[in-house]
Amino acid sequence: MNTHSIDINPVSLTSAGYRYEVRDRETGQVWIEKSKSPICDAARLLHSLGAADEDMIETYRTGSPARHVFGSVGYFRKRTAREDEKKGPAFVAYRPRPSIAYEPEIPETR
Repeated sequence: MNTHSIDINPVSLTSAGYRYEVRDRETGQVWIEKSKSPICDAARLLHSLGAADEDMIETYRTGSPARHVFGSVGYFRKRTAREDEKKGPAFVAYRPRPSIAYEPEIPETR
């Protein structure tokens, strides 16, 4: 089992809430430029790169030694964060958006 540490930091505020940048805590490499659900998106990225569901993921703020959120890659990759006025923030089941297949027309050359 591996532990993956990430830094999350707010980069913008929209009418729908904050967007966060996700960086590898050890190397500082940007993994995700803007995310509404940074730990969940990072878990899906890690899983696509071969991380096991049993691996752990933990979040920090850049420059802070305090761990904020942590859990298994398997838990977070299957969820997304949602917040509403009645229930507040919660992790809910992730439903990927349907992909829209688009293939541009390439003109024939003769």
